Amino acid sequence: MPSRISLPDDIFVEILCRLAVKDLLRLRCGSKDCRDLIDSPNFVKLHLSHSLKTNSHRSLIILTDKSKSFSVDLDSLEIPQIKCSDILTDLQVKKFPIIGSCNGLIALETINGDAIVICNPTTRKIWLVPKPDVTLPAGTILVDYGFGYDPVSDDYKLVALIRR
Repeated sequence: MPSRISLPDDIFVEILCRLAVKDLLRLRCGSKDCRDLIDSPNFVKLHLSHSLKTNSHRSLIILTDKSKSFSVDLDSLEIPQIKCSDILTDLQVKKFPIIGSCNGLIALETINGDAIVICNPTTRKIWLVPKPDVTLPAGTILVDYGFGYDPVSDDYKLVALIRR
């Protein structure tokens, strides 16, 4: 029977940081320890940081006018079809304005405008962010939303822009 080879944790993490997200998702099924490591906030930050530094795992999402979406892997030019609409079926969203994207996450506004959806097309996870119940000052209108990452607070931000 072959013996198991043991790697130091830091080398194992370094190897995992170099893998594409779809490969990491497959590894999550291997063991509870692997899943816990890959799902940990520290590993997610390390993986994102490595991807940004090496400019790897780049992809582009293309939305067509027929409610179809495609993800283009710019590193290998593979074009597997993903369906953002499949991810959002639980929300019963047919068409959704895109607010913005950042670090692989996409912010979308629901059709009735009562919430914002943060979508990770790769992991197929979604987060529903209810809009705050705020009364705008007289003479102001909501113009648009912005979505981005704030490295100081280490958090993603949604910003509402208003105009007088």
